[in-house]
Amino acid sequence: MPIPENRLSHLFDRWVHQQATPAEHDELMALLDTPDAEAQLEPHMKEVWHKMQAKQAYTPDEKDRIVNHILDGRPGVQATPIRNINRYWWAAAAVLVLAAAGIGYFTMLTRPGTSSVAITSAPDVAPGRQGAILTLANGQTIVLDSLNNGVIANQNGTQVSLNNGQLNYDAAQAGEVLYNTITTPRGRMFQLALPDGSLVWLNAASSLRFPTAFSSKQRLVEVTGEAYFEVAQNISQPFIVKISEGMQVEVMGTRFNVNAYADEAAITTTLLDGGVNINNGGLRKTLKPGQQASVKGNDVKISNDVDTDLAVAWKNGFISFQGAGLQDVMRKVARWYDLQVVYEGKIPETEFDGDLPKNLKLSQVIKILTKVEVKFRIEEGNKLIVLPE
Repeated sequence: MPIPENRLSHLFDRWVHQQATPAEHDELMALLDTPDAEAQLEPHMKEVWHKMQAKQAYTPDEKDRIVNHILDGRPGVQATPIRNINRYWWAAAAVLVLAAAGIGYFTMLTRPGTSSVAITSAPDVAPGRQGAILTLANGQTIVLDSLNNGVIANQNGTQVSLNNGQLNYDAAQAGEVLYNTITTPRGRMFQLALPDGSLVWLNAASSLRFPTAFSSKQRLVEVTGEAYFEVAQNISQPFIVKISEGMQVEVMGTRFNVNAYADEAAITTTLLDGGVNINNGGLRKTLKPGQQASVKGNDVKISNDVDTDLAVAWKNGFISFQGAGLQDVMRKVARWYDLQVVYEGKIPETEFDGDLPKNLKLSQVIKILTKVEVKFRIEEGNKLIVLPE
């Protein structure tokens, strides 16, 4: 029997605004567990989202209250999976409420659990933010986190300026080519425009070395960690991303993501648009949009029809846990919250699925992660202890 659409809309609206009675709450859960729920829910989510977007911004205390409301649900009620989309009844509401609160998109994990988080008196950890350190050719370092807009350096005719959180290079009057390095510590990310107009986003714990002007036959930059590129097209001057002595990505003009963290199992390059060549120790592979190259040692593996949104989720304000194991998740969390992760005993074998907004506090992230069978403890000194099963 089809879901009465007006009824679903009414119940969903009351839930989002935290006005649902226990009986309405149970009715909504039952409706969301029907085969037609996914298709009928989407327009209601969009409608409520647009309504709530028009309201005044929420205060930090109100955001915390809304997040905790979503995470806790109603005491005594077991989360019910939504068929076909592998999420829970309250996850759909969370998409709306968190977005309307200015917190971002939210989905949940693969299965419910019984674990809890043990939070000591240690202070909560704020999420990462925009920020980086720029090292000029003469060795001078400039902390970009809190600078105002305007020119911050002039290097042999190349003018370096900051504009609304983006670093810009104007090489129109450039003389001798020098090299700069921009570094994002753990808990920071940053965006810059290179002298040719190419845009680069750096994830936490990453760096980019680049010239103050592109005057040679190729545009060569060097990256560590993770970076997303939107390269300005110039057929006569190929764009080269050097990752190590034996590996580089050769570009003509395209959008792609490179994940080259030293603690990851492989170096991955994901192509969103255009075309790139992967050159690994003389082995050359060409990528098409929607493909991903995974480099491990001398081997290059090409995957087709990958979800490119997952590769750039970090740039768009999310931590993606799709299909990730616990250690994969912890590496991402540690970089963004500048944590030391310690495992006590056997590491739980748990698979996660979902995306979390990057502007949640650590306690909120941990509360979400404990919906699966994993326990954590937060200690002084930004230590996150993963407890045994």
